[in-house]
Amino acid sequence: MVELGISEFTFGYAFLYERTRKYWDSLVAAPILPSLQQEAEKGWDARLPKRGCDFYYQFKLSDRLERTNARFIADGTYGGSYYRIKLYARNFNRQHRMLWRHAKSNQHTYYVAPEFETIDDFNQAFLSNTITEHSRLIPLRQCDNYSSYDSEQHYITYRENDSEFHQHSKASRHEKSRSGKELEKIYDESRQSWRPINEDFADEILEQTKEKLFTLTNEERYVFSFVDFYEKEADNKKDEIIAKGFLDNVNGFIDQCKGDGRAIKKLARILKNGGLERLSKEKINIVVRDYSLALEFDAGGKIIVSKENTWTVLRILDDDYVRSDVTETKYEARSKIKK
Repeated sequence: MVELGISEFTFGYAFLYERTRKYWDSLVAAPILPSLQQEAEKGWDARLPKRGCDFYYQFKLSDRLERTNARFIADGTYGGSYYRIKLYARNFNRQHRMLWRHAKSNQHTYYVAPEFETIDDFNQAFLSNTITEHSRLIPLRQCDNYSSYDSEQHYITYRENDSEFHQHSKASRHEKSRSGKELEKIYDESRQSWRPINEDFADEILEQTKEKLFTLTNEERYVFSFVDFYEKEADNKKDEIIAKGFLDNVNGFIDQCKGDGRAIKKLARILKNGGLERLSKEKINIVVRDYSLALEFDAGGKIIVSKENTWTVLRILDDDYVRSDVTETKYEARSKIKK
């Protein structure tokens, strides 16, 4: 893996500096660079007020991967080198969700990432005013959104000179990103929506932003109130889990669940429904053996928990491994109706 060795701020500055110089004569105001607090609230990094309409850019760094054991070469997604953007997973992928929502009414909302192999390439592009040409624009309108409970690490990958891009962790192929070489064409395509940038234009943007923030804040308050409930349920029943002696590190296991909204919800439901009462070490060992589950035990017979096996442990505790009385086929059941 090749890391470029610059910061998002450096790349963003270089990109906007180049765009500002190119359109210096037609600008009516300076590019708007929000503070870190404003960026956290709005999701985007910069807005270039140019005659016509707003363009919103969230700058990202990209890593270049080229070895055959790189994940998305090894699994056949790509036949050679590719670039990978790491999305910001904090607060259940809040930044991506906010950008995606923003893009619904602001089509020119993009992730912008560099296509450079080395820091020398970046420096040369900056000095020759070709940063834009070596950038990739990922339209948020083309991206999939994530649920309010999704805390997984997600990525966007793409190849140089190929408009197709992929979202991961659940692979999702998308037809069209844009090369920075096309940015003038993108500007021209937006011409039909251009209008004077005046006080009315600015007031409209402000009111739209305030309305979106208000709506999102209310929705998140609703979502996180449930997450808080699930976490309290797990904390209150922690001694009960410890007493059963199934896990070697109960505190670590609960912390892992708290990092995933779906996991903490499942754990809270197991505890609320008294699912642990019907389990024993002997029964757990039988399930692990019969279903060939990749779990290890310590000297005392407790499951050694880790980030990688959190969901396997949850499925054991929730009795998700079942056998058909009719065919004796073994299943992992995600949904069950008790009879």
